[in-house]
Amino acid sequence: MQDHLRGVEGTVERLGAFVGWALAAGNNADQVVGYFVGQAGPGTASTFRSFGDDYDDYVVDGGDLLASVCGDDEWDDAVAAATAAVEADYEDYFETLESLGVNPKPVC
Repeated sequence: MQDHLRGVEGTVERLGAFVGWALAAGNNADQVVGYFVGQAGPGTASTFRSFGDDYDDYVVDGGDLLASVCGDDEWDDAVAAATAAVEADYEDYFETLESLGVNPKPVC
């Protein structure tokens, strides 16, 4: 994900990628919360739950910034950059699960 984000150029594209990253990171935090809830670790689940709130704030703030800098013809670029960031995160997640010997298809 870091490699992907470093390669993004342009203000609109960087903001779009940031929002995509925040969406993916929030989803990852939710999965960690679910894991610890399932493993009877409510204290640890609570810790990760608070991270999810931060990511939600990043999405809102990033969206507000995009609204202030995007022209009508730039929204597609922002959406494409967000989508690419989510896809980069998913690929990394998928590969990590595979390297751990977990079949990612039922998990993802």
